[in-house]
Amino acid sequence: MRLDRWLAHAGIGTRSEVKAIIKKGRVCVNGTVVKRPNVQVRVDIDCVDFDGQTIAAPSHVVLAMNKPKGVVSARRDARNRTVIDCLPTTYQRRDLHVAGRLDKDVSGLVILTNDTALVHEIISPAKHVHKTYDVVVDQGLPPREAFLKPRRLKDGRNRLYIPKPPRILRWEGTEARVALCEGKFHQVKRMFEAIGVGVVTLKRVAIGSLTLGDLSVGETRVLNTSEVASLFNAMPEKER
Repeated sequence: MRLDRWLAHAGIGTRSEVKAIIKKGRVCVNGTVVKRPNVQVRVDIDCVDFDGQTIAAPSHVVLAMNKPKGVVSARRDARNRTVIDCLPTTYQRRDLHVAGRLDKDVSGLVILTNDTALVHEIISPAKHVHKTYDVVVDQGLPPREAFLKPRRLKDGRNRLYIPKPPRILRWEGTEARVALCEGKFHQVKRMFEAIGVGVVTLKRVAIGSLTLGDLSVGETRVLNTSEVASLFNAMPEKER
């Protein structure tokens, strides 16, 4: 692991802050001052000191957040409040990444972690991790077959693609619950627009079989090992 990532994971500062700290000679690895942020450090083998204090080997943390509307899924933003800003102070200085971003106007479940391998597992379409959304549209829904029909959509780079087959868990009146195993740019909204209805509200309620549960809007909690595993389980709800 890179030295700057080690210190960021330990909560010493952001990646840019710890790089500056390292370059000032305030960090030692195995008793030797190191001034290069990209030096590789072996977890559970090497000893890292910051201003004379030994920094424990970083551990992975996985958090679930009920992201509010108006908050962006980014580490930092000059104009908007971010998911990092919503975190308890304890975690704000950790080197966390968002696994499964949500648009600014979309609320619901997001995962934040410093385990980059886990981030890849969650967001990779090849892993078939379903994300489940509650959707309210602006008019009566057409027959569900219209939504299931393969259609070409544009992604964030204006390239055409055919979405992987969605699952419909609820389809009634102006409300739907659908699950997708990919997350292209505005994908859920564009899939509904393609069948002639506009999305009024959109909320992610589950990733795999992990649901929001009683997590309040803006609240965050640490996931245990079994809950992390549930991200890769089948969805708990059957089609109806």
